[in-house]
Amino acid sequence: MMKKALNIIVCSVIATVFLSFNTEKVWADSFTMADIAMSEYLAGEREDPMGSDRIKYNEWYYGYPVGNTDLQNDSAEIYRWDAVFVCWCADQLGFIGRDCFPASNSADEIFQWFSLRGYQLYGPESLISSTGAANIRPGDIIFLPAKDSTSITVGIITAAESSMVSCIVGDVCGTIQLCQLDIAQTSENVAIFPVIPSESNNYMEIAEFLTDKMSLSPAAVCGIIANIIYESNGLPNILGDNGTSYGICQWHEERWQDLINYCNAAGLDWETIEGQLMFLWYELDSRFIELKNLLISCPTSPEGAYQAGYSFCQAYEAPDDPTTKAEIRGFEAMYNLYPLWYN
Repeated sequence: MMKKALNIIVCSVIATVFLSFNTEKVWADSFTMADIAMSEYLAGEREDPMGSDRIKYNEWYYGYPVGNTDLQNDSAEIYRWDAVFVCWCADQLGFIGRDCFPASNSADEIFQWFSLRGYQLYGPESLISSTGAANIRPGDIIFLPAKDSTSITVGIITAAESSMVSCIVGDVCGTIQLCQLDIAQTSENVAIFPVIPSESNNYMEIAEFLTDKMSLSPAAVCGIIANIIYESNGLPNILGDNGTSYGICQWHEERWQDLINYCNAAGLDWETIEGQLMFLWYELDSRFIELKNLLISCPTSPEGAYQAGYSFCQAYEAPDDPTTKAEIRGFEAMYNLYPLWYN
């Protein structure tokens, strides 16, 4: 009965927590675990035969095919793969082995891994900003309680809009499912962690430049990098806005050309992190002096990180819907980056 009971528990998680299915909206600023998970969902990956735990994610984790070979035997070994699926997605981006993500077949172990490393856990009470925007992004991971509260399952966030969050969960009755959750109505036991692959996305190099070269405080560093996360995921050669914006800060049209001109005159490569950071420094020293003075004055605290992230978004990035996006990036700096890097 154990195998059947576990399947009922995992399916109950989805039936209890999720309100509807949504295959339309997938929000991602750059290639993330959400893109990997969505690709697997659209490919229709599932156990073969159903109920056997035989699937490529388990074979990747264990190193050989595993599964329940006797579907009639209730005492057969269980190879639950919700956690393995999430780890497989992380591995496709090179996160496993870089201290960005663990390799585990247990949602509880993944939860503990993030907790012990100081990642800021945010639940329903801290996810929604005063403007109603969710303080999460694609590729973050979500933990959901089973109906009996004795175990948890883990999934990958694919989209967020107001209080609604879409995510993909593996091993839902032998399949991958894309589901939608209303944060405002969910259990306090639901938890979400940010996935910040700092080593693979140049964030450490950026942080060292902002600290050592520009002499900015931890709060200012967190505020600027929170914006870079949303603009480019730390990638220097990424295009945006239908090919009209470029680089870690997504300099748009004339400012993109200014980046090129500055780097050419200074003997720098405008397609590299170094060249783009030098241009960022140049702009703050010449065109955004008021913003630079504000960044310098931000207190070294989580609240200071919020102020830096909010102000940098509004003044330097100036995106569409600047108030909402500034608030989201301020929370990113305050709740995620500052506790993770400076506590």
